[in-house]
Amino acid sequence: MSYRVGRRCILAGALVGSIGLFSPSGSAFAASASTTTTSSAYMAGYVLSSPPASASAKDEFTVPTLTCPGGGIDVFGAFVFAPNGSKTGAGLVGFCDGPNHTPSWSATLFYDGGGQSFPFNSDAGDTIVAKVSESASGGEISLRDVTLGKARNIATPGAVNASLLVGMANDNESSSPPAPILPFSNVTFSSITIDKTSVSRAGAQACNMVNSSGVLQVMAGPLNSTGNGFTDYFKHL
Repeated sequence: MSYRVGRRCILAGALVGSIGLFSPSGSAFAASASTTTTSSAYMAGYVLSSPPASASAKDEFTVPTLTCPGGGIDVFGAFVFAPNGSKTGAGLVGFCDGPNHTPSWSATLFYDGGGQSFPFNSDAGDTIVAKVSESASGGEISLRDVTLGKARNIATPGAVNASLLVGMANDNESSSPPAPILPFSNVTFSSITIDKTSVSRAGAQACNMVNSSGVLQVMAGPLNSTGNGFTDYFKHL
């Protein structure tokens, strides 16, 4: 199974086991009418479309409550994408195996087209800290469940950086349009840094998730007063 995230954010403008995040070759984001909000079928959060050669991101969030109208996956964390589609990221992955099933969570570190998952046994209400750093010469990813006192980190081989995301992504292996997302309680990301500064100073742009009909699925809310936090609001399947 793979996670295919970040097909073009349109409107101007950290995951895996054998799990992969996808960013298209070439221009990752297409300009449109708005200069502050973008849209994507695969992600919701804040996106930096031209990160520096040595890029980093960190966010903190409380694990949301998921409901299971059917099978699916939601992914929350911090991620960096390379032009050739390779990806690096730290994410908490929420699974539903079918309608009315009990959701489960997996702590996952993604790198070099693959990654590792760890049985943290995280649950709704836990505090999670996700970190990613990446350059052509190497990087590091880490995920920590503060509530449980569990953490994992991995050094990565490195890659060229094309884009960066803090926020959430949906599950999609190869289908277009992507599979439906899972409904979740609103998730607030806080204490965010992008390249060692705030989201606002880094110049990242809000990106909403929409379905193939253009219906808003997840809205990335405005930044807080310090420019280092926001909330993802679930709107529609």
